[in-house]
Amino acid sequence: MAVWITAKRLSIDRFAQMVGRPWVDGAIQELMGIVRVFWPAKGGASYECTLNDHDYRMISLRYSCPLLARENILQGKVPTTPTSASIVAAFQTQEALKIIHNMELEPGKALLINGLTNDVYKTEYPIIPERIQSALEPVIELPQVNSQTTLGELLAIAREQLGDAAVLEFSHELVISVIDTTTGAEEFVFKRMARLSENVLQGTGGLERELNLTYRITGEEDFLGRTLADIDLPPLSIVRARAGETAVYLEMTGDKETFFNFR
Repeated sequence: MAVWITAKRLSIDRFAQMVGRPWVDGAIQELMGIVRVFWPAKGGASYECTLNDHDYRMISLRYSCPLLARENILQGKVPTTPTSASIVAAFQTQEALKIIHNMELEPGKALLINGLTNDVYKTEYPIIPERIQSALEPVIELPQVNSQTTLGELLAIAREQLGDAAVLEFSHELVISVIDTTTGAEEFVFKRMARLSENVLQGTGGLERELNLTYRITGEEDFLGRTLADIDLPPLSIVRARAGETAVYLEMTGDKETFFNFR
């Protein structure tokens, strides 16, 4: 999967570790390219192990300033060099095929491609233990739950597992609504913060709207009748259910048949 924003790569890396799965990263800059497999469960560093203090500052800046213009980010556009991009994509595909066919891999290492000198060489990232995450356990597959399941129905399943005190917790902030600070008008949006566009965030006179956020569903909400798709949860999402110190992870397995139907 080729992504070009550090924060997005970090998100993919953390989610991949949560389910114990590998991912293949590729990137280019002009005539330079890099390909790497991250699979800490099989050995080697995680993507987060490759980050330095500057990377963390940039990520922190991005997440602490959610009201900045995001049209370019949402469009996902970036200029590329066709030859370098093709070479990197080919190596990414090759690594993915190795994973599929259980062939030998070198996770935590990078293949660097210098298009200026036509050199190809490898490097290995150091492992930073505190940046390696454990897989989520237990993950409970729910074939009856899909994007059209309501929040209330999923909460009821969580309480069947953990009792009446169970709540649902997301791995992201959900923006329930935006409130105009001048007029007091409230607009319901139900989107992840990172997916909000600038026009939604801008209120009367160009002032920023206040955000009504949550990451937890307790059962007291007045929108429990909304579907999981309505609240911006993608297919096959995994939602944490918690009661006190006990937690289980609920997978929207019912999306599997339709999501992977490529016909």
